[in-house]
Amino acid sequence: MMKICKYLAILVGLIFASCAGGKKEVKVEETLAEKMMHIEGMINVEAGKPNNFTFTDLGAWHGYGITKKEIENKEISFRGPIFLVNGGYFYENKNQSGLVKLSVVAKEVPLKFERKKATHTPGILQQVFQNEKLKISQRLIYISSDKSLTETIIENVGDQKNTLNLKWNMVPYTVDKEVFKTKGKTLIMNTNPHGAYGLEFNNDKIKLNITENGTGKAVLNNVDLKPNEKKTFYFVETFLADEKIDSERFLNQLETSPVKEGKSEIELFAENRKRWLNYFNEITKPNTKWLKDENNQRIAAKSLQTLITNWRTPAGNLEGEGIYPCLGYFNGYWAWDSWKHAAALVDIAPDLAKKQIEGMFMFQNEAGMVGDVVRYYKRDDNWRDSKPPLAGWAVWLAYEATNDKDFLEKIYPKLVKYHNWWYKERDANKNGLCEYGSTDGTHQAAAWESGMDNAARFDDAKVVKQTYGGTYNQESVDLNTYLWQEKGFLSKMAKALGKQQDAANFSKEANELKDKINDRFWDEKDGYFYDWSLSNKKMIKIVGSEGWTPLFANLASEDQAKRVKDVMLNPEMFNTYVPLGTLAVNDSKYEKDGYWKGSIWVDQIYFGVKALRNYGYNKEADELQERTLKNLEGISEPGVPIRENYDPLSGIGYRGVQFSWSAGHLLMLLMNK
Repeated sequence: MMKICKYLAILVGLIFASCAGGKKEVKVEETLAEKMMHIEGMINVEAGKPNNFTFTDLGAWHGYGITKKEIENKEISFRGPIFLVNGGYFYENKNQSGLVKLSVVAKEVPLKFERKKATHTPGILQQVFQNEKLKISQRLIYISSDKSLTETIIENVGDQKNTLNLKWNMVPYTVDKEVFKTKGKTLIMNTNPHGAYGLEFNNDKIKLNITENGTGKAVLNNVDLKPNEKKTFYFVETFLADEKIDSERFLNQLETSPVKEGKSEIELFAENRKRWLNYFNEITKPNTKWLKDENNQRIAAKSLQTLITNWRTPAGNLEGEGIYPCLGYFNGYWAWDSWKHAAALVDIAPDLAKKQIEGMFMFQNEAGMVGDVVRYYKRDDNWRDSKPPLAGWAVWLAYEATNDKDFLEKIYPKLVKYHNWWYKERDANKNGLCEYGSTDGTHQAAAWESGMDNAARFDDAKVVKQTYGGTYNQESVDLNTYLWQEKGFLSKMAKALGKQQDAANFSKEANELKDKINDRFWDEKDGYFYDWSLSNKKMIKIVGSEGWTPLFANLASEDQAKRVKDVMLNPEMFNTYVPLGTLAVNDSKYEKDGYWKGSIWVDQIYFGVKALRNYGYNKEADELQERTLKNLEGISEPGVPIRENYDPLSGIGYRGVQFSWSAGHLLMLLMNK
């Protein structure tokens, strides 16, 4: 008791001393999620640098960045807005600078500033300009899918009072196509055929006008700043990706759509931080050993920012929300990609995950097929093929994470229809084992349907013409394994919805299909799963990543899993510098930068690591995962993009940049999902 009293007295004394001093503060240690909010520059948004990207958020169709190094001290502005429609490509002014440029005049002399800092942290752009008299700090966030908010703080850092004239100059991107107009506090720019742009300041004293040469201008004169005094200004930029909108309708829409919905700018910045912090809270919640490493924390931050940057809301032909694979050719919502994006986001951003799934099923046709890709312009959609059936996996993960029965009831009948479509139009001999195929009967589209566009196992495949197009003369182990897995998920969904007969039927079908898969695709001698040639009635002995799909789906037996594991861990085949490529490196068909003929795809690494963990090979899975996180080129370095695929022997990244499913599966690996 005496010891307790003694310690209590010491504690009270320390508290009293701290309070009495009046200067000491108790510093609360940041959580891991809060620390990750400070990670800078993981996405390269600086103009002029290789593979530079754009900062977007909340599904916006307009983005921003940091201006080029050559002009950093010549203008006070963020790069942009960059309009992202027109197939997903950038559309901005030629020198990649800002549309809204601030200039500061004191005593009729324009002041020069040096950019001291320009950075991108999760959910926000920030930059600082300074001279001997003034410091200008800017922050930019999104407050909705069509609105961004820019804060400008001007601080007097000198010892004299300053009287300033502030002018925000706006030069249209292409004078022959865009025209500025003003109405009250709002300036708009017609950006057809891309949409319409609007700018609104929060300060009634700022005057907007159009100059004789067609540029826009916002002016505020006689701003007094005492030493150490700060003044803050805000403006909101709106971009609607609607190629049919005209200026008058856009102005009316702006007037009827409150910019801030009654919230102060400070509250909006706080809400933005809270949302992004919640993303990181969910990422760190599993408390995995992987996220104790600072390099892996950077990978997680880069992966999350990649996914959120590629988020788009309804516009053009796209009726729902979703994640683009990346900008460039892979714009739009792609079926296989969408299921993977949703699976990665079910805990981090569950509403977005569900909308991603719903966004693809909005385009399901009457037969039940979900097309390969839907794009902003309907003419660019691809219905020549579908993609591997991972939809059930994504739907079940979303339901498990949210327990949203309304979502499940809405999606279940569509998923059943899609599942049945495979047996109607992709099982030519009606033996219960499906083949990849195409609606136009071409080999190319049938290969696309596998998701592994040029995989070596399809080199000798032929398309057999059917009334609905055609199917390969080859049954694939991954396709039928995914369908077996989906039957299990459909059975669980049916039980959750009280559809007991459906549940029993899908369970029975799964049991029957499991036997067929083992009989058809398992090679006892090689200890591996292969595709089957219907024409030659034998296995197609190409050792590819599809061979561990039955382990990923938990279909394989313990003995089968052990033998497949041995193949996966063979350094002459898959256990390379970056492990688990799409084709064994000792295969005669292996190619450097071969796309699906040997390159690393992070989804296949995830399926492989998950496969090993499903059967208790955690040590082996850890070794492969650790090497992946260490050896993918630039994966933890600021500004180096996450790539579409990689080289298994060197880790060099190939093709698409800021690739969403790579980012999603990296997060799943880090979260041990």
